[in-house]
Amino acid sequence: MHERSTAFVFHDRLSDPELWTVAYGDVHLSNLPTRRSAKRIVRHKKFDPKTNDFDIALLKLSKTVRPLCLPNICKYIFFSFSGPSPDTLHQAPVTIYLPQICNHPYVLNGRVTETMFCAGNLRGGVDTCQGDSGGPLVVNSGNVWWLIGVTSWGYGCGLRTKPGLYGNISFFMEWIQKQMQGDSLRKCSG
Repeated sequence: MHERSTAFVFHDRLSDPELWTVAYGDVHLSNLPTRRSAKRIVRHKKFDPKTNDFDIALLKLSKTVRPLCLPNICKYIFFSFSGPSPDTLHQAPVTIYLPQICNHPYVLNGRVTETMFCAGNLRGGVDTCQGDSGGPLVVNSGNVWWLIGVTSWGYGCGLRTKPGLYGNISFFMEWIQKQMQGDSLRKCSG
């Protein structure tokens, strides 16, 4: 099993925000013009590294960046990556599957909990992979990009009947709002 957990990235010795810098502004990693240091890292206290349940972490940066909309609110979202990755960021259309399909014995055999959902292509070939942890799964609705999932883990990369697993942002909205108390929140509009 090839796992790519978001919260695990920031565990133990890597939980110090001074160790992290977020770079953004281009699809080519070698050309990322803007960098921001992390001021704070918040991992969900219920994160379970054995099941990847509650796999979510938030980074507060030294300065704000462009917003990405969350259900009912708009806030700044960032992604991190670990391990080898290509120089160019890619996008791929994926299908989001019902929990009953994801938990089928021949698919993910009951490993999908309410804190996550699966997406990809059951025929294989379309998936996230190592280095994509914490990356966004977004949906465009009314010319607004909505963050609905955060890359979490999976079996291999793009394997048949093994779609990727994503943290379910809808499930975590109350937790996210609580963590962001004191920060200004904007309503998203289309």
